[in-house]
Amino acid sequence: MGKRLDLFKHFFMTGSLPLLVFFIVLAVGVLLVVWLR
Repeated sequence: MGKRLDLFKHFFMTGSLPLLVFFIVLAVGVLLVVWLR
C-alpha cells in the first residue's frame, strides 16, 4: 500500500494527471470484470 501511495505522490509531483486517471479507470474496469464473473 505504501508503494501505491508513493506512486500517487509521484504522479501529482510530475503533474501527469491524465495518466493517473487512465490507471484509475483501468483499475476500476478490472475490478468490475472480476466482480461480475
